[in-house]
Amino acid sequence: LTFSITAFLVNTSREVIKGIADVEGDIKRQVKTVAIEYGIKTARTVAILLFILAIIAAIVPIIFKWVSWLYVPIIMLSLIGLSYEILSLLNEINREKAIKIKNRLLLYMFLALIAMFTGGYYE
Repeated sequence: LTFSITAFLVNTSREVIKGIADVEGDIKRQVKTVAIEYGIKTARTVAILLFILAIIAAIVPIIFKWVSWLYVPIIMLSLIGLSYEILSLLNEINREKAIKIKNRLLLYMFLALIAMFTGGYYE
């Protein structure tokens, strides 16, 4: 369950960031996103909060020893990346920066997926 929650939170945060990157196109297409409905600053705050919750959710299996030791180093690489993105989101964000963040998130999500497979199935 915590794996699903972590994946949901990171993916939702990525969607919020995609909304920041695509504001102009979304306005033309009348797509309702957090960035359009509430503003880019609010969308940035939502993305940061979702990242923080995802980091917490990813650490829970370690605390309760629900995963093997192989999970820890791989998930930590992903969490370091997420932490970096939190720091980068604290500064001003524009379309180019949002695109770079959403693309890097794919790498962190892939690392987390590997961590979940190795940590969840290795005895």
